[in-house]
Amino acid sequence: MERDVTIGQYLKRGRENKNIPLEVIAQKTKINMNILSWLEQDQLDKLPNQTYVRGFVSNYAKTIGLDQNEAKEVLRQTYQAAHPETHSEPTHNQLGALQQEHQMRSDSGEMRDTFISIIQSIFSKRALISAAAIVLVVLIGKAVVGFFSQLNYESKPDTVAKP
Repeated sequence: MERDVTIGQYLKRGRENKNIPLEVIAQKTKINMNILSWLEQDQLDKLPNQTYVRGFVSNYAKTIGLDQNEAKEVLRQTYQAAHPETHSEPTHNQLGALQQEHQMRSDSGEMRDTFISIIQSIFSKRALISAAAIVLVVLIGKAVVGFFSQLNYESKPDTVAKP
């Protein structure tokens, strides 16, 4: 691996050496053509988060038969050359904190999914229709009882004795 090669040059050279059109890479990897073009042109500012780009580079390299680890190292060097002050390797403590944060987000996502599934099961369409039918029957029953009670009350003669 050359020291001064960028990720775009590295991937493009590997692809062209094997005569593979960029469209084929896009089809096989399911990576958007714009992203692949920006990657080959080293337009890092147009690319998404570095984590995604690492995955794109790994898939791209695998697809054209390059060493994925070497490609990721070239990517790291390219980012470091573009932004030397912001792309240092994370410390052990930073990695631990990131892993802990990821675990907490994962746990909260599982709890949210469980809560949503419980709510969905409680309020399923069948349950809502059944509850609405029961309420409707109770209301109709109450109205009928009230109607007949009123008829019965009006039809009774006065039984109070007159003095």
